[in-house]
Amino acid sequence: MTVDKIDGRRATGLIVYEGDDGEQAAGWLLGAGPGGLSRVGRKLNEGNAAAFGDFDSDGVRDVAVGDDGSRNDEHGDETEPLSVHRTLTIYYGNGRRAVFTGAAGPAVPGDFNGDGRDDLAFGGVADSSWPHRYTSSRIFWGGSDGLRAGEKVKGVGQAWPLAASDYDGDGDDELVFAAFTDSTDDLTIMVTDGKRVLTSFDRRTR
Repeated sequence: MTVDKIDGRRATGLIVYEGDDGEQAAGWLLGAGPGGLSRVGRKLNEGNAAAFGDFDSDGVRDVAVGDDGSRNDEHGDETEPLSVHRTLTIYYGNGRRAVFTGAAGPAVPGDFNGDGRDDLAFGGVADSSWPHRYTSSRIFWGGSDGLRAGEKVKGVGQAWPLAASDYDGDGDDELVFAAFTDSTDDLTIMVTDGKRVLTSFDRRTR
């Protein structure tokens, strides 16, 4: 399941996924309101990466669904349809939909530039092999017309988006990336403002 941000100011939507065996699965969006969650869900495009946000700042929650890079490794089932493979689909609250292609990986929302519109970090997975090879993620910036095509974060390199929040209390969300260190299981954690690295540190797993 993927849940909208719980901040006490609004009803909180929920995405419930169908079962899967490593492949990209379809999720069902359960809208929220005064009566609780909707009893009838809206079926979304297949994609195991999902995030909520108000990407066009119209006051209505939007949903992003994307290919997180995982695949079923059974013979004949290793591929996904073109409508799913390396695809990010945005479902706007007003019924509009937008599709971006060319990236796969986790999806992490946040207002990285403090303009009141949610942005989205997406990508980082180079292919569907396991263990994953990684590439640069992309930042999709929110605007009055919705998200616009992304750009790379300077100095991040081959990494995937991990989390976002306002860690220093300045009113903007910081975006955190993780990257493997020297082909080991150790990680480098990079804190960014969505455009450049602010600080980094290593996390050893052994």
